[in-house]
Formats: sequence, structure tokens, C-alpha cells
Amino acid sequence: MFKHIYLFTFDQLEALSKVQTILTNLGVETVDDVEKSDLIMVLGGDGTILHQAKLAHQYQVPIVGINLGCRGFLADIETISEKSIQAILNGEVTEELK
Repeated sequence: MFKHIYLFTFDQLEALSKVQTILTNLGVETVDDVEKSDLIMVLGGDGTILHQAKLAHQYQVPIVGINLGCRGFLADIETISEKSIQAILNGEVTEELK
């Protein structure tokens, strides 16, 4: 479903590398430009997700959060694993509109 993903984190470089490796293994390209992406994947806590929400809205690109913070009320998934990322790519993560 998603083939071009924009990854964002403030300082979670180890997690970023892990996600990039998983995406590469799944045949998904990471891009440096939100406009060229099918999805924004944010690694961090709620503040990091909110930081990217404006871009997601501006370019009408879906956003998904992987919680690396404490609570993660806004995050869609709690752990970095191939299974959880595959679920996102397959569209198995429920979209919430408010």
C-alpha cells in the first residue's frame, strides 16, 4: 500500500536505522521529501508526532507514529518490529478521524 515513506525523528538515530533496515527489507523506499511520500512515519513521542502533523495536513499525507516516549497517546504502534511495520504497510492500522 505505501511505497515511499518519509521518516522523522528528533534524536532516535538507532531506532531510525532499525526502521530503515526493515523498510528496505520489505521493498519500501524512504524519501527525504514529504511531497514525494505516501506516508509520514514518526519515531518518538507525542510531541514529535505533533511536530510533523502540520506537514501531514499541509500535504495531505497520512501520518503514523511509533512510540519511543513514555505514554504515547497519539502513537499507532508501541514497538519497532517487522510485523508491526508490515501491518502499517498493509493498511491494517486503523485510521482515526476527529
